[in-house]
Amino acid sequence: MLTEVDSYIEHLCVPHDEVFEQALREAAAAGLPDIHVSPNEGRLLYLLAKISGARRMLEIGLLGGYSALWLASALR
Repeated sequence: MLTEVDSYIEHLCVPHDEVFEQALREAAAAGLPDIHVSPNEGRLLYLLAKISGARRMLEIGLLGGYSALWLASALR
């Protein structure tokens, strides 16, 4: 049930972007563990950064850079 809800929200709220999909593919190809944020969580990070008007960010714990991409896309 939860996976269907997650997929539905992703379909509605997460735009298709080749950069984000490429980052996930490259992380998988590099053998990185599958512990990145989900596309829905990434979109939430984006929205929180955008709403707050953030002008600078610091990403701690960078693995494949997926969450950093979401945060960076919210910068002005």
